[in-house]
Amino acid sequence: ELEAKFKTAEKKIDTKSSEIDPICATFIEWGKEFVNRQPKESTFGLAIQAAFSETKFPENPINSWFREIFQKVLLSKDSDPEKAIICLLAIQGLFFMDFLQMDALSKEQTLTVLDNLRKFLTDDNKAN
Repeated sequence: ELEAKFKTAEKKIDTKSSEIDPICATFIEWGKEFVNRQPKESTFGLAIQAAFSETKFPENPINSWFREIFQKVLLSKDSDPEKAIICLLAIQGLFFMDFLQMDALSKEQTLTVLDNLRKFLTDDNKAN
């Protein structure tokens, strides 16, 4: 599900005209995809994550997926790695707050945070 939503978000990004790293732009769009999904799906994803932490599998596919995304951003020449990681960590915080059904932010507030992350990265590129 994570990869499918990421691919959907990636298709919405025009990498040629994007002012920020394409991976970061996709991750922001991916965050918006999750804000708009059904809350019932959250408990299923959390159950999968918990199941992997309880077993002796050599590799957790969810952790591997996130590790791969973070490595792509760290190695990207299109962004400041520190600012890009701040962006991804912020989105992860929003993602897991939603997964744990904390209801700390409204949908509108979450979308505003995601839009501001894009501005944060765009402003950084304009300064360089």
